[in-house]
Amino acid sequence: MKTEINSFKKITGAFLAVIAILLAVNAPFVSLAAKNTPSPSDIISQDFPVLEITLDGYEEDGILRDDWQGMSCRLTADGRVLESTAKIKGRGNYTWAQAKRPYAIKLDAKQDWFGFGAAKDWVLLANYTDETHLRNFYAFTLAAGFNFAFTPQVRHAQVFINGSYAGLYLITEKIEIESKRVNINIANGDLLLELDNNYGSGEPEVFSSRFDNLFVVKDPDGEAEFNEKTAEKGTDITFSRAKRFAKTQLNAFESGLEHGVSLDKLNEYIDIASLVDWYIFNEIMKNDDSVFTSSMYLYSRYGDKLYMGPVWDYDISLAGINRFDNRDSTGLLFLSNPWGRTGNWFLYLAVRDDFNDLVKARWRELYSSSLFQNAMEELKRVQVLLRQQQPYDEALWQNGGVFVKMSDYNEAVGYLRHFITSRISWLNSVWGEASVTPGPATTPEPPATDTPIPTETPAVTEPAAETATPDPAKETPEDGSGASSARGCGGAAAGPLFIALPAAVALAAGAKKRRR
Repeated sequence: MKTEINSFKKITGAFLAVIAILLAVNAPFVSLAAKNTPSPSDIISQDFPVLEITLDGYEEDGILRDDWQGMSCRLTADGRVLESTAKIKGRGNYTWAQAKRPYAIKLDAKQDWFGFGAAKDWVLLANYTDETHLRNFYAFTLAAGFNFAFTPQVRHAQVFINGSYAGLYLITEKIEIESKRVNINIANGDLLLELDNNYGSGEPEVFSSRFDNLFVVKDPDGEAEFNEKTAEKGTDITFSRAKRFAKTQLNAFESGLEHGVSLDKLNEYIDIASLVDWYIFNEIMKNDDSVFTSSMYLYSRYGDKLYMGPVWDYDISLAGINRFDNRDSTGLLFLSNPWGRTGNWFLYLAVRDDFNDLVKARWRELYSSSLFQNAMEELKRVQVLLRQQQPYDEALWQNGGVFVKMSDYNEAVGYLRHFITSRISWLNSVWGEASVTPGPATTPEPPATDTPIPTETPAVTEPAAETATPDPAKETPEDGSGASSARGCGGAAAGPLFIALPAAVALAAGAKKRRR
């Protein structure tokens, strides 16, 4: 018995010694985590926006994706403090399943956040897959220079939920039918639609087109709201008639593509000018999610035709994921048709001389303007602001959802900026003219190679290669990026010893672990 006790003491002593060594080795990481767990006052003192959310008697992991729940919020930005009671719910499909989740907020009364205009509905984008937190920001900044009927205005903010730091978010206007947003009229039979071939079949108001594309009615939210709007105006258009008109236009357009009818005839069904702008924009972004998968918005004006836009969902664009040829700044995205979508309209349009003549003419207008340079300057301006803010988010989430990881934030942004300028330069070689000289901003800090995008970066863990046969049913297939299911435990940047002590780090940082 005495021998067993002595053996137990030796084992216990050895175990405690190992723990002591691990704690000593990891002390720098523990202190780093503690240092990078901010309070609202810390961020406010840095003149950066802060959104504080207080849930009505439940924790963050109790927020539901499909049902609104009560909350209150306090937005501090630009020397103003706005408080409101509100409701919150989750949003997104693939993104909702990640550790850092996106949210939708509905205020009980309209407020003007950031000077964007008074509204009730706002969106919190998590950008969990984007180490730079700039891809969606750049997309909306650039899109504002195109002729879309509406482009959401956006602003970064640090978010706290029930007093705990939740991360760096991009607050955006919601894509909805409203006078200051998508300015169409439900009472007249107008509809906001989304092409969603990934998840549309699970939506209550969905119909398919001649090419088997799935279109979801995003606004109004069902027949009851539609009837309420038409009753207010005394119109007699029914919800089914409004949907039937949109479907008829889509089917006629797709039939016209199939049979090669003139662009003038196609323009009777879908506004070709908006289609040209949408095509050019998404070729710039090289976002394979836009190739007839999901988040492809358009709207129907009853008795008129369909119009493309607004644009949405660019967190993995601009070489932000390692699949297909996304990290190559050359090549026409829609003709490569990465998901193999047979309903891809541009397989018909992008090979037509008359359509390409319109694309080239519009490109020359855009390229000879200051649009690209201004968008790059705005990205560089916000990059400076985020250099101080991104480390808080990284310390909490460990870049767990990022697909293409870099050694540090500056390298990640440099990589993004180089891809943008390389992509625009290549598109100009296809669509531009030698006489067009202003062009985009000068490529910042290019790699010392002729290769447009580096295929390897020293000391960077690359995601696993994409599968040989991609599954088009998945918006973003898993690729070994190390996405975490629990806050603070997803990254390998601090090494295996750091991962061995997540509880100690969380305790030292004073962070409250939220279950997923």
